[in-house]
Amino acid sequence: MASRKVVDVKNLPYKPPILGGLVWWLVLDKLGAPDWFCGAFATLYAFVFIGVLIDMWTCKRITLFKDSV
Repeated sequence: MASRKVVDVKNLPYKPPILGGLVWWLVLDKLGAPDWFCGAFATLYAFVFIGVLIDMWTCKRITLFKDSV
């Protein structure tokens, strides 16, 4: 499997989806969602977050601008 090419962190910082999970957790709490739904959502979100972490570690970083120093 070929690794994905992404822009290096020096040029464009990567933001994992932490804030989105917090917002959805607050929305589910405000709406009074049942516990089984919150658990299912948390499980799916954990899988997504683990996938994002694996993607961050396995991707190939490419620098856009070479250092001129």
